[in-house]
Amino acid sequence: MKMVRAIIRPEKEPEVTDALADAGFFSLTKMDVYGRGKQRGLDVGTIYSL
Repeated sequence: MKMVRAIIRPEKEPEVTDALADAGFFSLTKMDVYGRGKQRGLDVGTIYSL
């Protein structure tokens, strides 16, 4: 089993979800993220993995 993590633009999410379903991947976990670059996002108990 393999796990894929990807950051997808909100406007592309339906397209990617449909493509994954067509390829046979019916489950996924979606979460909203905030910020980018120097903003470093919203740090609310987030675990960072390298």
